[in-house]
Amino acid sequence: RDLLMARYEKPVYVANDSQAAALAEYTFGNKNGSDHLVVIKIGQGIGAGIVLDGQIYYGDGFGAGEIGHVVVANNGTRCRCGNIGCLETTSSTRAILSHAAHNVGRPLNWDEIVTAWDEKQTAVTLAVLEAGQYLGVALANLISSFNMHHILISGRVVQFGDRFLEAARKEAQRRVLPTMVANTTIEFAALGRDIVLLGSTAMVLKQELGII
Repeated sequence: RDLLMARYEKPVYVANDSQAAALAEYTFGNKNGSDHLVVIKIGQGIGAGIVLDGQIYYGDGFGAGEIGHVVVANNGTRCRCGNIGCLETTSSTRAILSHAAHNVGRPLNWDEIVTAWDEKQTAVTLAVLEAGQYLGVALANLISSFNMHHILISGRVVQFGDRFLEAARKEAQRRVLPTMVANTTIEFAALGRDIVLLGSTAMVLKQELGII
């Protein structure tokens, strides 16, 4: 940020894609009347954007929400970070593609996976449901840590619909104090493919104009 500000003599604000997604949903989406919100963005990687009291929470080292590198499968595969069984190795789009291809016995593209899922083909269904279950482990940790009542999932996994969400919800419910999870809504984000761009816009509007 400092290098860019010095070079271009313009204000610069920094956020990762998950943080921007959370700010977008908080600003333009349905925040259900709460000043707290978590948005989990699932793509090649996985991250959580956290809004507390209407502000993005970055953490002391700017790394708050890096749930993609929390281990959820002790006997899983090695992650690019070096650990074994990170959430990214079980529930990212890259992981779903890999696991589905392994089950089917041939490479698949994303559209083929979505079609097979819609047709309830067993090999692909197992891979997608497993991804949802491991996501539920991460959800349980977030619910226990922050006691959030509103958690949103964004990214290409929205194409899997309610069956995917239900797998994640059930796993989270199995791992969390019942009274805490009972008041937590877990659903897909309302905003679509432009969610990160909208979040970046919201950041500028907030910081420069103070209008949101």
